[in-house]
Amino acid sequence: MTDEPDRISGGFSLGPHLMLSNAALARTGLVTIGSLIQYRYRVALAAGHTPQEFRNAALAAFPDAGWEIRDRDNAAPGTSRFIAQITMFLTLAGLTALAVGGVGAGQAIGAFLDRKRRDIAILKALGADGATIFLVFFLQIMAIALAAVAAGLVVGAALPFAMPFLFAGALPLPAAIGIYPRPLLLAFAFGILSAAVFGIPPLARAREIRAASLFRDQIARSRAHGRWPYLAAAGIAALAVIALALLIAPQKIFALEFLGGIAVGLAVLRLIAGGLRLLLRHLPPMRTSLLRMAIANLVRPGAATAGVITALGLGLTLLATVTLLDATITAQVRDDLPESAPSFFFVDIQPDEAARFDRLVGRFPTAADFRRTPMIRGRIVSLNGTPARDAKVDENVKWALNGDRGITYAATPPKGTEITQGQWWAPDYRGPTQISFDAEIARGMGLTLGDTLTLNVLGRELTGTITSLRRVNFTNGRQNFILILSPSVIDKAPHSFLATVHVAPAEEAALYRAVTDAFPNVSTVRVKDAIAEVNTLLQSLATGVRLASLLTILSGLLVLAGAIAIGQRVRTYDSTVLKVLGATRGRIAAIHATEYAILGALTGVLALVAGSLAAAVIAHNVFGVALVFDARAALFTVAGGGLAAIAMGIAGTWAALAARPAQQLRAP
Repeated sequence: MTDEPDRISGGFSLGPHLMLSNAALARTGLVTIGSLIQYRYRVALAAGHTPQEFRNAALAAFPDAGWEIRDRDNAAPGTSRFIAQITMFLTLAGLTALAVGGVGAGQAIGAFLDRKRRDIAILKALGADGATIFLVFFLQIMAIALAAVAAGLVVGAALPFAMPFLFAGALPLPAAIGIYPRPLLLAFAFGILSAAVFGIPPLARAREIRAASLFRDQIARSRAHGRWPYLAAAGIAALAVIALALLIAPQKIFALEFLGGIAVGLAVLRLIAGGLRLLLRHLPPMRTSLLRMAIANLVRPGAATAGVITALGLGLTLLATVTLLDATITAQVRDDLPESAPSFFFVDIQPDEAARFDRLVGRFPTAADFRRTPMIRGRIVSLNGTPARDAKVDENVKWALNGDRGITYAATPPKGTEITQGQWWAPDYRGPTQISFDAEIARGMGLTLGDTLTLNVLGRELTGTITSLRRVNFTNGRQNFILILSPSVIDKAPHSFLATVHVAPAEEAALYRAVTDAFPNVSTVRVKDAIAEVNTLLQSLATGVRLASLLTILSGLLVLAGAIAIGQRVRTYDSTVLKVLGATRGRIAAIHATEYAILGALTGVLALVAGSLAAAVIAHNVFGVALVFDARAALFTVAGGGLAAIAMGIAGTWAALAARPAQQLRAP
């Protein structure tokens, strides 16, 4: 087989697929009671019938069958959920970039108004009313925004056509590449509304400043504020951006919380930036003139310190969070898991093969931590008498109610069991069925000690009482069952065994051949291969996340460029004075480089602290693991912020360094 059109709907799998006839399958002897086997039926409906009609009829006729019914619109729920989650992340990353870029847009407008300060003052002196002045410059700004958005739409529409050439091997299906109007219209709306959100307030403020005050506004900032109709218009545009974000977000509540987090993050960074300026202003005088002048540039009137720390800090915070989470997940997969994980999982060991299987494994000198556990397939059909399909459970635990789950029984707690509530039954217990359940899943289902679960095992319903809750760690690669039953009834049901063993790498191939030759019906899963597959998926996802996060960093750098543009005239004047006093271009460049290095390093440190806190919370609450602090990520964040600030700072002040003093002194 060279192609399987429906392979993506089968989910994660190890090993190649094969096809054989029903008669050949029966002769293999693989299909026995308790075997891990699933049946899928493809149904073509006659004209006039819809998949939803079939779904309703099947569920009505077989309410307790536990079938998972999919149609062409939901052929691969896992893939659909993954795409929805990636769409959510990309949407949120785009919104973060918009927020950061919006700060830059506000600063760019500030730089534009700074250059037009004299023009505005002249218009006011000649009698132009505020509404006319606002409209003239607002139309200019929106024209520039329209051109920028149009350029972005062209680039965005063209990039997908390059994807098959860049990522052809990574795409599971042929990409349906084309020009889709809806995303382009959404991007257009986001861009224009964002320009209005950040463009109206500074223009409204400039409208209210008197002509004489405009000339002093950069040194002695006026207390004027825009009138409420203008600020209300900016607020309506901001609400429209939020509404659009919620409209396209797969998870509305999470998107709203994320937007709130961005707003809080920007406010906190702004406050911290103000505090840092205050701290730098009260530092004792530096001995070297280089540091003294660099710090003075950061705290003087009109300095863009707050804006740069706010925007660049948010981008670096996101990058630090993603990088630290990537390091944490990689450490779990690469470092912690192999130390505790077995070498092999063996599935479908039949009862009459158990003793012979144990002897075969025992022949290998390095075999250790061998565990053979009874396993029965069953599904949860009701919770405290409420059918599972009607039970109200959290989204993150619904998977436990979908399809069969592995069930085992044990007289004593298995090795490594961590009981959080209740107690285990007595070793010789033979009464009504008791259940030890996963504590986290129980919390998501609203279950506690004393509640009941009804299981369907081989067509028979079995009800048991939850007498203990356990913490199940699915990251250790060992045998983990969310359901462990007392061996009073369940052990009478036909079942097979699941076994795990750890052997030295040198004996892995020999053990694999021995088991597959002697027990062809036993499914053998090499954990190393599974780890490699999962690690590849995680690394690909992490790479995509980091690339998306770089959009925010680029936005922050553009903010830095806008901040530099605001003070361009002042820096040119300062450079002219310093040159007249004998300073060389190298000396002036060193002052600017030191200034931006301090600014970038401070921003990087703030971002590292905030990113570490965010990554620790996500690692604990989402992944259930402790944060692994990666020194390389810390160095990359702090040093990267400093170097980026230096590079953009020198590039932005190059015009000031190149300006000739005589020409500037003769300028009116």
